[in-house]
Amino acid sequence: MGNTIDVLLQIGEAETKEMLPKMAIQYDHNNNILLQPLIEDIKNKRFPVRHHIISYYAASHRAYVFVDTDPISPNHVIPASDIDPNGRLTLKFRPQDHNATGAIDDLSK
Repeated sequence: MGNTIDVLLQIGEAETKEMLPKMAIQYDHNNNILLQPLIEDIKNKRFPVRHHIISYYAASHRAYVFVDTDPISPNHVIPASDIDPNGRLTLKFRPQDHNATGAIDDLSK
């Protein structure tokens, strides 16, 4: 496995994506990608992803997998089996809904 990966960012609900080629990655002892250093590198490049909900696209599931809300634990990894066969990682960042109360809104008003 290489020490870089192409990262495709999707921020918010917009369909627009941005490619960050050859981002440095680190692995754990099982060759899974350590996500926290990669997220920190993305934040250091001034992308507006702080305090966002983070998901990644898992090729093995053909779906996005929820990770956590930034800041994330250093223990979060992306299994090698979830990486796109083309060597690309797609990360989705969604803003938190700070107005969420957990209650169901009354739509009859």
